[in-house]
Amino acid sequence: MTKREVQKLIVINKIIDGILTIREAAQALNLSERQIFRLKKGVKEQGESMVYL
Repeated sequence: MTKREVQKLIVINKIIDGILTIREAAQALNLSERQIFRLKKGVKEQGESMVYL
């Protein structure tokens, strides 16, 4: 897992735990809010392997 993938997983888990908002995560990862929604859904459904995509 690369440094970037680890960072994505940490941020997505913070969203799931209610620590960050979608907007804050998008800014932190320099991604769109829509991409964050997709990552969040993928992590919930498929686990951390979704972050590799």
